Amino acid sequence: MDESSCVPLDRPTSHLPCVTPVPSSAIAFVHAALRRDAVAGGAMREAGEVQDWPAVVRLAHEQDVLWWVARALPAEVPREVRASVADALRAQTFAALAGARQLLELLSVLRDAGIQAAAYKGPALAVDVHGDLGARRFFDLDVLVARLDRDRAARVIGEAGYARPASLSSRAERVYSRWEGVMHRERIDSLPVELHWRCQAARYGGPGDPAQVLSRTRTCELGGGRVTVPAATDLAVLLALHGTKHAWRLLLWVVDFAAAVDRADFDWEAYLERAREWGVRRAALYAALVAQAIAGVGLPRRVADVAQRDRPAVRLAAAIVARHRGVSADAHVGGDSEPRYDLLWQDGFAARLRYVAIAAALPTPRDRDAFHLPDGWLALSYPARAWRLLRRAADHRP
Repeated sequence: MDESSCVPLDRPTSHLPCVTPVPSSAIAFVHAALRRDAVAGGAMREAGEVQDWPAVVRLAHEQDVLWWVARALPAEVPREVRASVADALRAQTFAALAGARQLLELLSVLRDAGIQAAAYKGPALAVDVHGDLGARRFFDLDVLVARLDRDRAARVIGEAGYARPASLSSRAERVYSRWEGVMHRERIDSLPVELHWRCQAARYGGPGDPAQVLSRTRTCELGGGRVTVPAATDLAVLLALHGTKHAWRLLLWVVDFAAAVDRADFDWEAYLERAREWGVRRAALYAALVAQAIAGVGLPRRVADVAQRDRPAVRLAAAIVARHRGVSADAHVGGDSEPRYDLLWQDGFAARLRYVAIAAALPTPRDRDAFHLPDGWLALSYPARAWRLLRRAADHRP
């Protein structure tokens, strides 16, 4: 790799934006490699003018889509670039195998304790929707448990060696994690674990208690064992909500969702109904439009018509597509974790009111990182949250 590379290839790049401009031909090639429709071949030919292959690889790493780009590389790619890609994918696969073994062990521990749990994202998603354990990188393991099983699950995995991060006291965890619905656990020489007793933080909506998701699970083969994963419809809506709340910052999340819905037996009507039931229908339509534009997912006529009639969903999708293609985007849309963005995709007045009330009143893990309050001062996290929001609003005043 040459000086155009911004970060080492073995480091997570999700939060490390690259300052080196990416040539438009490199962007076009990466996007063409992700398409799942008949346009893909033509798009690849149009992207055939790439001169800076290290830029293609860098972008693929930044967006966690190297697996797709590697399969599309033409014969003329320089040998050293092809070798670096092969090395990175090999390391990604080895890491995924280790993660799969850890996940199987973790779920076995919970199952032996009589706790129903499902794997979410990570290695299970790689196999379930992409058919290859090495398709996607992951840096932690996500497990869903019912809210009633939260404390028992934490105790059981604690006995297996998973502990609360040393920087987080039990009291701080209660303050900052209660409405986020997730506990973070660590074990030496293992991937961190996120134990979710909510499918999403309360301010976003969606299914509160994973119990209803756990009642419809299915099994998936993984690394010589079997894991429980969400049903296809539930998974698609959860992936739509996950990508939406993060403003589709990674192309990986787009192709995850695209693969989850682009199955011959996928029920789009059930998908829209589940999203309506969970109060995240706009997020579901928005996700469908993004997947259609970027990955070439074919939408049924009725779904496409409904999505096109939802003006906020159309506006949001256009902004995301523009950002990923490196062209001017709608500056008023906002981005990941910004209230002005989140309020655009919430379903109706009641959902927006819920979001504002919770976001204004309750501190988040991001606030914890910003203020580092000792246990005796944790009550100040609530006014500190309000002060942080007011400061942010002042910074955005015209």
